[in-house]
Amino acid sequence: MVASGITLTVEPSVRVEFDPGKSLIVRGTLVARGTDSSGIVFTGNQTQTLRIIAGFPLPDGIVAEPYSASLVAIGGTPPYTWSIVSGALPPGLSLGEQTGTISGSPTTAGASSFTVRSVTEAVRSQAAREPSLLSPSATGTFSLSGRVSDQSGTPITGAMVAAIDPVSDTTVVSTTTDSNGSYLLYVAGGVYDITVKPRAESGFTPAIALDRSITTDSVLDFVLVPIGTVSLSGQVLDAKSHGIQSVQVTLYAATGNAVGSVSTDGMGLFAFQVATGTYSLAVDSPPSPSANWPQHFDLRTTSFSLTQSVVLDIRLPASQVTVHVQDASGTPVANVDVSTSSAPGTMTCGWGTSRPAGSPTTRRRASDRPNPETPSCGCSPPNRVRATP
Repeated sequence: MVASGITLTVEPSVRVEFDPGKSLIVRGTLVARGTDSSGIVFTGNQTQTLRIIAGFPLPDGIVAEPYSASLVAIGGTPPYTWSIVSGALPPGLSLGEQTGTISGSPTTAGASSFTVRSVTEAVRSQAAREPSLLSPSATGTFSLSGRVSDQSGTPITGAMVAAIDPVSDTTVVSTTTDSNGSYLLYVAGGVYDITVKPRAESGFTPAIALDRSITTDSVLDFVLVPIGTVSLSGQVLDAKSHGIQSVQVTLYAATGNAVGSVSTDGMGLFAFQVATGTYSLAVDSPPSPSANWPQHFDLRTTSFSLTQSVVLDIRLPASQVTVHVQDASGTPVANVDVSTSSAPGTMTCGWGTSRPAGSPTTRRRASDRPNPETPSCGCSPPNRVRATP
């Protein structure tokens, strides 16, 4: 006991030990002059029971967003080793064995129950917490779900489905298909490449859906084809993201020969199944014009390599160009064919015909346009515009 009015000074590097059941009672003044390099240690010869004292209850996380929660133990003799002894953390999270920190980005919403244990090897003691709950939610995210199957509809299990950031080419979130071939992901709103990689022994070719805009809960199914073949499929969409029917889509081999040509269905869907190789694609306007797409268009891609199945949506128009045709005195000139073309080997696109002032157009009503004689076309720059009277 340090009596009242008495000062006990403990100098650096001093170790103060207590017998079992004994303690230090200070009623006067205790001065401890420890430093960073010469600490003062108060200890007993009976080790304190190891306990996990902080980190519970755990805060819930949000799917696809970074999560971190630290657990703290006292007693025993550090360092501590942490582990999960029963149950499991939510998918996407892990427990640091040396740090006691639960971190990562949850990939699935729902509650997970688990028991965590801390062990100190120095004195062979351990402590465990009762089962704990951690429940990531889907707040601020959208679900992307679907089914992966073969051409006969048989589910493909164990395939890795991932959402890829197309800018950084990094995986945002991933999961594997269940026994029904189904998958479920949660992502923040944005544009992603969605990839499917079946197990190596499955005998199927991987697939990718390019530039998928996720702004609401979405469903995306994949049909995989055997190794050695690939599929190219997608939709031709108008300016309002509606499928365009009767668009002629043609796939050309590297030799320039057409290997397949299809007309889009009522939803604007098209699909090809071919051997792996180099191809180009042509998209020709449907027979019926609309205000939502160019009156005429002829889109042609440069050569591309198909090594895996690809889902590709084609949106029209890429951009809209308005052309006013007039003579040197500024008088509108009617019945002039107007067409556009891009650099050789890239793409050609929409064209129309000039109209007399005040006359109707097959593309829009005259009242919709500032200059009724002005045709419009959808095209992807850089392009050249040619007027042929």
